[in-house]
Amino acid sequence: MLVLHHIAPEVQPEVSIDEYVPLAIDVPGERSPGGVLYWRLRHDPTTLMEVGVCEGSGRLQSITLTAVDRRYVAAAGTKPLLTTRVEVRGVPCFDVSSWPPADDFRSRFRDEDLQPELLVGAGACGLDFGTRLPPVQAIGFGAVRCLFSAQGELIRVEIDGLHDGEQRMLSNFSA
Repeated sequence: MLVLHHIAPEVQPEVSIDEYVPLAIDVPGERSPGGVLYWRLRHDPTTLMEVGVCEGSGRLQSITLTAVDRRYVAAAGTKPLLTTRVEVRGVPCFDVSSWPPADDFRSRFRDEDLQPELLVGAGACGLDFGTRLPPVQAIGFGAVRCLFSAQGELIRVEIDGLHDGEQRMLSNFSA
């Protein structure tokens, strides 16, 4: 799991939703000369999500839902989709001290066997990482919120301000 280390100043992320890559969040700003480390969630061959972090500082670089099986796309229904907890504004930076040196390409990836679920609601979506842990802290930047467990683990991402077309695209997506 990615564990929160500190919070960098807020920037406005670029969020894109389309029919090829369901959801991509790019966080502009600092880029690591050493490269990006990727934390990937993949439970089966039909679903892949990856979170890119700066190798040096652990600063969030990107979140990409590359593919998701239709079984894991759900309407939020009557449950409130967005977390209403008080949040801190900024960009999360994660503890990357336990990652081995990225000497070769394969060492840049850390895989977890968790099944992400995409929840789609009115004007918003949530990407739950399948941990079933309750969120206790929210860090927001732009329309994006990253939610963390009591242990500081990243457990969910929420995006507000989706227009009807984006909402429909996510609702109808299948791998």
